[in-house]
Amino acid sequence: MRLSKIWAAGAALTIAALALPYGGAAYAADEAAPALQVADVTTTSTSSQVTSMVTIAGVWKADAPQAGSSFTVTLPEALAWPAQAAAGFPLKVNGKPVGTCTENAQALTCTADERITEFATVTDGRFSAWARLQRSARGTTGATIDVAGTAHQVTWGDQDGDGTCDQDCKPAHDEYVSKETAKYGWANGRNADGMYTFEWWVQATGFTSYTIVDETATPSGLVECAPGDEWNPDEEYTLTPTVEGASVKFETKSEAHVCRILFKSVSGEPSQTNVATVNGAQVERTATYRAGGEADADGTSPTPAPTPTPAPAPSDEPQSAQSQTPEPTPTPAPTPAPMPTPETVAVEAPQARLARTGATSDGLIVVGAVLLGATGLGLLILRLLEGPASKEEGEL
Repeated sequence: MRLSKIWAAGAALTIAALALPYGGAAYAADEAAPALQVADVTTTSTSSQVTSMVTIAGVWKADAPQAGSSFTVTLPEALAWPAQAAAGFPLKVNGKPVGTCTENAQALTCTADERITEFATVTDGRFSAWARLQRSARGTTGATIDVAGTAHQVTWGDQDGDGTCDQDCKPAHDEYVSKETAKYGWANGRNADGMYTFEWWVQATGFTSYTIVDETATPSGLVECAPGDEWNPDEEYTLTPTVEGASVKFETKSEAHVCRILFKSVSGEPSQTNVATVNGAQVERTATYRAGGEADADGTSPTPAPTPTPAPAPSDEPQSAQSQTPEPTPTPAPTPAPMPTPETVAVEAPQARLARTGATSDGLIVVGAVLLGATGLGLLILRLLEGPASKEEGEL
């Protein structure tokens, strides 16, 4: 009989244990943070030539700011984020960083962290990011950009975002060749040491033999020459220059061809001016680092809890000094009849507040009901087993 009781108790506990995953864990899963809300998206394009800029802008908000809330801008293959996007830029509220926007392949994701929970609401957010047209876009007139799950069309050369081309209105094509001796430059991000990196095209035409001198930058790669009106890789040719210290020398096939060579430099400052000479003529350009985008918003702080009024501090002055006049002796009040002793009422102690694990009150009710049912079932089995045992003992 003792063995039967053990089996019955074991059965009841097994039922309760099996019920727990369905009553508790099913309600304990954390919910994903809601997405940041995005609206009023516009896309603009400066030109239809390769390397021209496309800007994506819009507004964002968060009615109930939470860490982990985000939105993503995904580019088509015809576009690419600049090198600066890899370094990321801050997501801000009231000018204060509350997250980051970072690039991963074609996607740029802005994600809030715990700092955004300092605000009750976030409104009137603004964001913008820029990309460059790639050679894979040649022959197309536009593409689709996904912003927070919604498709938005961009038209090459649409400078005001109304969907109609305003500048260089033809299918995407290679860069135009400017028929001049000049220098072009841009900031290309930051290196592992935190230094700003710059790249410079030094372009030359009008001669067949050139000497380019740049004291502050280092030549990189071959000389590219374009015989036509575009930097078309199917038409251009390359030359291997002779590098002697700060001088680069090369000869071209024709004085009418435009040739260029890339120089690189670094600086601790986000802006740099580079000067070079081409056959003695000075060319100069200033480039300034520009982040891959920006995002800011207005935030309201939660209503602070009322500050309790502090109790007045006791006086340090001796009581004898506070009043020299003795207080009159009060007449003692009659002693009241003793009151009957009230019944002692047991007051249930407040339950400890559960930690926030994603469980709900419904889940706790289900768990309690399952445990009570399992306990009752075990008692019932015990009672049924004890009945026959009692009868056998009486017969003996």
